[in-house]
Amino acid sequence: MFRVDSVEIRVFTYKGQGGNPCSVVLDADALTTDEMRAFAGARGHECGFCLSSTTPDFDYKFRFFVPNHEMEMCGHATIGLLWCLARDNILDKTNPVVATNSGLIQSEILFDDHGPVVKISQPCGRVENIAPEMTADVLTALDIDRGALADLPIQNATTSRTKTLIPLVSAQALQSVRPDPERIKRTCVSLRSTGLYPYISLDLEKKKFEARQFPKDSGYIEDPATGIAAAALAYGLLANGLITTHDVKLNRGLTVYQGRFMGNLSQIKIEWCQNETASCWITGQVKQQC
Repeated sequence: MFRVDSVEIRVFTYKGQGGNPCSVVLDADALTTDEMRAFAGARGHECGFCLSSTTPDFDYKFRFFVPNHEMEMCGHATIGLLWCLARDNILDKTNPVVATNSGLIQSEILFDDHGPVVKISQPCGRVENIAPEMTADVLTALDIDRGALADLPIQNATTSRTKTLIPLVSAQALQSVRPDPERIKRTCVSLRSTGLYPYISLDLEKKKFEARQFPKDSGYIEDPATGIAAAALAYGLLANGLITTHDVKLNRGLTVYQGRFMGNLSQIKIEWCQNETASCWITGQVKQQC
C-alpha cells in the first residue's frame, strides 16, 4: 500500500465526543484517482483530498471518496479539510472558496478559544413530495409501518445532493428502524436520492431535531453525521412550515442530532445566510483523533 500523509479527525462532535470520522489529505496533488479511491477503501469511511487551485475562481479543489465511489460533495470532509488548513495556518484568508464536483462552496472561518470554527455554504434547497406509490418501498426498506409516519409528507430535498426526508412520530420509531441495504439502494435509485433520512422533532420551539442517515451505496449501512442531509432537512422543514420565513430572517437556525443509535451521538448546526436566496450554512465542532 502506498503511503499517504493524512490527518484523522471527527466532525460534528457533541461535547467533545461522537462525530463522523474522516481522513483528510492536505496535499493531494500527486495522488491519482485510483490512489484516492484505494485510500478511502482502506480507511472504510469518507476521505477528503485537498488539491491546489488551477484558476483564480477558487482557492482549493476538494475531492471526496467513500469506500465504494467518489462523491460530488461531502459536508463533513469539507469542514474537516478547512479546519485542518486553518489550524495549521495554511490559509491566507478567512473565506476561501472551494471547488467541488457539485460546484463552488463558500466558507467562513472564525476562531474561538478552542481553535477554528468553520461554516460552509449550501445552495437554496429544492423540495418535492415523493410519488405516493413509493411510500411502501421506503417503509419496507427501513422495516417500519405506516403508523410510525408523522402527519407530514415524505419528500426529496436537494442542496448539494438529494436526500429523502421521512418524518417519524417518536424517538422509539426512529430507534426501531431496521435498514435493509439492498432495498435502500433500489429505493434510492428509484427516487433519484443518495440516502434515506428518517427524522423526528425533539423540540420544535428550540428547533432541535434528530435523524438517522442510510446512504444509497457508500460501503457502510449508516452514517453518524451528515451535514448535507441536515441542510436538506432544513429546507424540508421550511417547506412544511415547521420553520418559517420569519425564522430565516431572524437567523433562527436548527440543531440536528445524529448517530445516537450507533453509540456515536453527533451534533450538526444549520444557520441561515441573510440573503434573498435563503441559502444556508453548515457548521459544527471538529476534533482530531489521537
